[in-house]
Amino acid sequence: MASVKKIKTEFLRIKNLGFVPNEKSENDDSAIGATFEKYLGVKENNSKDADFQGWEIKTKKQFSKTATSLFSLKPSYPKGGDRYMLNKFGEPDEDFPNATNLNTSIYCNKEKQYYKKFFYKLKLGDDRITLIVKDKNKKLFDNSVYWLFSDIRKSAKKLRNTAIINAEKKEIDGKSHFKYIEIKALINCNFDRLIKYFSSGLFYYEHRWSPDKTGKRKGKNHNHGGGFRIKKSSDFEKLFEHVIEL
Repeated sequence: MASVKKIKTEFLRIKNLGFVPNEKSENDDSAIGATFEKYLGVKENNSKDADFQGWEIKTKKQFSKTATSLFSLKPSYPKGGDRYMLNKFGEPDEDFPNATNLNTSIYCNKEKQYYKKFFYKLKLGDDRITLIVKDKNKKLFDNSVYWLFSDIRKSAKKLRNTAIINAEKKEIDGKSHFKYIEIKALINCNFDRLIKYFSSGLFYYEHRWSPDKTGKRKGKNHNHGGGFRIKKSSDFEKLFEHVIEL
């Protein structure tokens, strides 16, 4: 794993480049991070491993408007659990009736209803997080889907050391550019804290199924990455044993 000194040195190198051109589309919330990673020499990927030599890279903008993903994770059970949940709990899309929507945010500390059809809640057990689904009369409909702590722990390993990057944005010759101005190092993500904060509702599970609206797969079901998410960077920092301004 790269040291704190190494990640700081790389950050300063990129910062000294000044404004660099956006590597993504103008409205892509991942653009700041993707552009920074390009100058780090990281190829774009959806790897379960950390982005750069043991460091996961996230940006302040990722926390500013929308929730950000901790990690995507399929259920431990049943096999094919993402598709199982879509077929069992989803609703036909208004524009594409042959396709299905399933978009939720599900918490441990409160029950929420979606599509006026099902109520959802997460339940923490001794070794797993279970999805509890009730019908509109609040009778148990399904409790077969769960994520084992052991699988969550494996996925959380990529967060062990995380760098949060902040940047300024400027339009130059009609194209957005970024100048990287701040970095914060979060060290030693604590799994027990992750589980603790699930119980208080700081972290949650999100379904993200919806059909593509354009392109070659227009009207086809698309899993945009169901997984565990968080809304605030300040809450994210609570997972770590050390937070260092670099």
